[in-house]
Amino acid sequence: MAASFPTTLKSFTQLTDLVNEILATHHNQSYDEIEAIEALLQAYDGKVARYIEGWVTDSAQNPSLGTIAADCIVTRVTVFVVEAFDDSGTDLLDVGYDGNTGAYVNGMAVDEIGEDVIASPGSVDSSARAVEAYYTGQNADAAAGKALVIVEYMKVTATPA
Repeated sequence: MAASFPTTLKSFTQLTDLVNEILATHHNQSYDEIEAIEALLQAYDGKVARYIEGWVTDSAQNPSLGTIAADCIVTRVTVFVVEAFDDSGTDLLDVGYDGNTGAYVNGMAVDEIGEDVIASPGSVDSSARAVEAYYTGQNADAAAGKALVIVEYMKVTATPA
């Protein structure tokens, strides 16, 4: 029997010990579904989108978002400001890593509620990166502000020499 996956999700019959007779078809159906999933995963060759994320707030202004492995490309950064930052000056957000704090987002205003999506800077990074968000209030007097930062990335073939 052919697998249902990926067209539909297989619904398996629940069996009860000492009540149902276990037939080879019960096991074979499970194996068919497992093989279909494995074939799909093999076709992707590990190249699925991944993400790291974290919250930036007026009191947690430099959170770690996680680590991106070597030979990955950032495909996009999404910032959801759910509570506007309220410094008496400018309210800016950078996303990057030590040595390049604005590598993925540079100087995004976060003084209004909303969503911003930043496209990839377009380069494969051969180094693993510990990614952080950096909120800067011009006068360091923000009493409110909250934003969710999501960094999407993919493992890709290493850049040729």
